[in-house]
Amino acid sequence: MAVGFVGAGLETTRVTGRSWGVGRFLLSVRRRASERRERETTLLSERITRAEEKRRQTEEALRLSAEIAENMAEGVYLIRVQDGQIIYANRRFEQMFGHDPGETLGKHCSVVNAPGPRTPEEVAEEIIGSVKKTGSWRGDVQSVKKDGIPLWCHVTVSTFEDARYGTTGVFLYEDITERRRMEEEIRRHSERLEELVDLQTLRVLQLEQQRSKIEQLAATGQVAAAVAHEINNPLAGIKNAFLLIKGAIPPDHPHVLYVGLIERELNRISTVVRQMYQLYRPESQKPVRFDMGVVVPEVCAMLEGTIKQHDLILKLEIPPDLPHVRLPEAEVRQVLYNLIQNAVHASPNGAELEVGVAHNGESIRVGVTDRGEGIPPNVLPHIMEPFFTTRQGNSDSGMGLGLSVSHTLVRAMGGSIEVETQAGQGTTMTMVLPCQQVIEKAS
Repeated sequence: MAVGFVGAGLETTRVTGRSWGVGRFLLSVRRRASERRERETTLLSERITRAEEKRRQTEEALRLSAEIAENMAEGVYLIRVQDGQIIYANRRFEQMFGHDPGETLGKHCSVVNAPGPRTPEEVAEEIIGSVKKTGSWRGDVQSVKKDGIPLWCHVTVSTFEDARYGTTGVFLYEDITERRRMEEEIRRHSERLEELVDLQTLRVLQLEQQRSKIEQLAATGQVAAAVAHEINNPLAGIKNAFLLIKGAIPPDHPHVLYVGLIERELNRISTVVRQMYQLYRPESQKPVRFDMGVVVPEVCAMLEGTIKQHDLILKLEIPPDLPHVRLPEAEVRQVLYNLIQNAVHASPNGAELEVGVAHNGESIRVGVTDRGEGIPPNVLPHIMEPFFTTRQGNSDSGMGLGLSVSHTLVRAMGGSIEVETQAGQGTTMTMVLPCQQVIEKAS
């Protein structure tokens, strides 16, 4: 700093020194302001750079989200929860329901619901109501394509808040039609399996009952055979003695009428004893070759008197080309006799009685048809049981052994007895013999 010697000059010199100090101060202030501006500019530039990067990242995330939504395997659409209008639908959703791109925008979300017990609008309102309360929903919905084809979808709904649309619902649709079809098929198969199990269980119970019944019948047959054997010997002696007495009674004897009565009753006892013995036959008769076309008329002829006594009309149908068979002939005759006799007793006076024979490549069949009242449903299961009869109290009632014996004999020959009956129309009983017993055509 300069120093003056004159007062005025001294003051000037001091002022000049102050000005120089202020200038330095101002320069310092400007420098600091410039530095601050540079720092602020740098900070602002960094903030702008970060904002641009964030915006770019956000745009990339949005682009990726849109790309993901468009390429999802599930159908996706967004709705405005307030009114249920669709504001976005991805490509898979439009393909799933057969809509053109953008066709569903602005429509109510019920457009894809199928009508059923409830309307599509009611289903949509129920889902939206649940979403408003809990913010989410999940379940299976029966839907419909644009062309009317139904499909089942599993729907998952979630929500988020959007500045433009408010509460927005995100609906995720998964087509489960094939899965539902398979589940329904599995359910039907399960039900069918349960039915089969029930049927098999019932069959096992029936077989068990049949086994028990067969054991009882076997025991009954053994007892019947033993009783018949014990009765048969003294009965033969009684018959022989009666024949001697019968020849000694003159025709003009006052009690000659009892002779015929005693003879009929003895024959009846002999028939009952024979049937009881046949319930349990240790050995069946030997098969012989015979012509069924001859045996059937002969058996009918044996019952001609009984048929006329009941004023019945016999209709006999025998084809000319019946095959010869190899079977126990006496047992076949016995079965036919029993079947025709039962038909006679079941027929009203003046009715028609049919006896027919038929054959095919599998079996030979002899059917006997009456025009009686038919067999009641509650009686039908028991007609083959021993000692079962519906003619109790009648003068011609037997012991109920005829059908039981016939059933046993036919089953021993490998055949069966079929029964067809109709209330008020009559009954047909058919003896069916297997084809392997047919040996040749009648010549």
